[in-house]
Amino acid sequence: MESTFLNGISNFEVRNYPDAKTSFIKVIGNDDNLFIEDAQWYLALCYMRTGEMEKAAGQLTFIKNSESIHRRDAKSILRKMN
Repeated sequence: MESTFLNGISNFEVRNYPDAKTSFIKVIGNDDNLFIEDAQWYLALCYMRTGEMEKAAGQLTFIKNSESIHRRDAKSILRKMN
């Protein structure tokens, strides 16, 4: 899953958000790796960058309500979205 996550990051950095989303969804779906929290975060950012604001809000809400290291940032972004 590490290589899949890093592939997602690479695609995110070059603004290839569709391929990045695919990688992050695959990492999250594996459900047994160390990259899930970061993949969830980057997936939310991909949704925002592609204008999928409902999906972004859903992902950010999930992160905010979890024990993720990104929960504070997710909460902050959600406040700005409303």
